[in-house]
Amino acid sequence: MNKFESWVQAILFITAVTVPVIIFGTGHRPEIGQNRTPTPRPTLSASGFLDRELTPQLDDYLEDALFITPEATKVVSRLYLAAGVSPSPLVALGEDDWLFYTNSLEQPCLSEPQLAAYADTLLRAKRAVGATGRQLLTAIAPDKASIFPDRLGSQTDIGCVLSNAENLHSLAETTGIVTVWDELRDQRPSGELLYLHKDTHWTHLGASIMASAIVDTLSPGSWDDSATGVVEIIEHEGDLTVMIAFRSIELMDTMASRVDGLHTEVETEIVIESETHPIIKEHFTTTGNTPIKSKTLVIHDSFGRGLTRLVAPYFQDITFIERAHPATDVSIASLLEAETIIHVRVQRDITAEFIHRDMAAQFVSVYADSYEQWGSGTIDGQTAVSMPLPLPPDADNYAVIDLPEGSPPVQVSVGTRTLIAAPHQPKPAFLINDTSVLTATGHVNYYLVSIPHEVAGLS
Repeated sequence: MNKFESWVQAILFITAVTVPVIIFGTGHRPEIGQNRTPTPRPTLSASGFLDRELTPQLDDYLEDALFITPEATKVVSRLYLAAGVSPSPLVALGEDDWLFYTNSLEQPCLSEPQLAAYADTLLRAKRAVGATGRQLLTAIAPDKASIFPDRLGSQTDIGCVLSNAENLHSLAETTGIVTVWDELRDQRPSGELLYLHKDTHWTHLGASIMASAIVDTLSPGSWDDSATGVVEIIEHEGDLTVMIAFRSIELMDTMASRVDGLHTEVETEIVIESETHPIIKEHFTTTGNTPIKSKTLVIHDSFGRGLTRLVAPYFQDITFIERAHPATDVSIASLLEAETIIHVRVQRDITAEFIHRDMAAQFVSVYADSYEQWGSGTIDGQTAVSMPLPLPPDADNYAVIDLPEGSPPVQVSVGTRTLIAAPHQPKPAFLINDTSVLTATGHVNYYLVSIPHEVAGLS
């Protein structure tokens, strides 16, 4: 932060303190309906005036002390925005009222070893699923800044966002992932709204480009642009405007596919109730001669929402589960029933989702009982166990943890990866090599499985 920005922050802070008090003094009193411990007054100091993290603390304090949170917060946000400063460290201000999610801009550059690990994880995941007779397709949704870098202005460095996009796209040919960076960029000259200006996500039009790529990957030539149309125009509240406490809306076309001769029905279920992050399951069935007849499951993040009614009519039976990972209770039953699995994740999350969580090992956890076992052993919690050698060559080798019935949860580790094994949960699986050592905090059984590299024609 330069000296000018520091002074701006100080002025904004002082104004943010005085304006709510003036509003309070005029007699304005919103309704009070809370029963909780009041937020303590934040510590104030000269250096603290320059800290944007103090703003939300002050807002919480004002909410309880003055009962004018909506007004106070909006005043603070308006002052920051008027000065060209973001009210929240979570949001970056772009040009022409565009907003960007800071986390998506600050992603580190993927190193060559990380790219290699990412490609290896994708291929292992395809083999893990393919060995059970199923098919896996992974789709990467581009971050907004990778498609509209010019909307950020020249002062924001997004070199890693752009290089990561190029590097991930380059893996498409060898790993079979679905990417649409080129297609979205080609669509920009049309001037149509591909990503929402005040939200982290793409519009349904942007999502339709991914939808067509997914459908045509599974059934080449089946996607029909003319079957996609606008259902209605809605007022969408941007999630980034919520983050800066200055809520605003923008108009967005909601779109769906209607294929001649096909009729689609949907059942929606809230799998896990939550006011902020419910896990939602949508099951679509289509009658008629659909292009894709395999029972399909889509595990997706929030970018997958726009795909549902665009791709559903092309599938005879397709289920979408949002905010879920492969080896979780909400996904297991659907994964065991599915013949085709589609995994949709946004660009910025691929390191955590695919490498740190090891997506391939998660699928091995789900389908552990489908593989042939070739070794087993026991850990009593007092010793570390090395893997039996030699391991089968030209194969992905895994140790699968099998917790005895009635056992308490146990922490199990291989290298830097640690998981909790618990009764009635998916069996944790770990990729192993000749030097792997298995440790546990309690008594566990384990068995070894190998998945040949030639599965599904992969090498």
